[in-house]
Amino acid sequence: MAKIDDSVKLTSFKGNLYDVMKLILAKRGVSVGRARNPLPHVEDDEMDHVEVVRQHIDDAIAEFTKWQIARNNLNKFSNADHAKRSQSVFANLNI
Repeated sequence: MAKIDDSVKLTSFKGNLYDVMKLILAKRGVSVGRARNPLPHVEDDEMDHVEVVRQHIDDAIAEFTKWQIARNNLNKFSNADHAKRSQSVFANLNI
C-alpha cells in the first residue's frame, strides 16, 4: 500500500502528466516535444520530481524483469522437481 501511495504522490504536478511522460521519454533519448497548449507544462522547479518518477519507473521495470527471468527459469524444470526448484529460484530473488 505504501508503494501505491508513493506512486500517487509522484503523479502530483502543477503541469500535465502527459508532459511528464514526454519529459521522461526525452531523458531516454526519444524526443517527442512537449505537451501542446492548452495543457500546462511541468514547471522548472518540478524537474527534480520528474527525475524521481523516472527512477521509480526504472525500478518497476527492473523488478518486473527479475520476476520474468525467474518465471522463465521455472518453465525449464519438469513437474517432478518443480516445487523444490521453485523455492530455490524465488529464494534467490531476495524479495
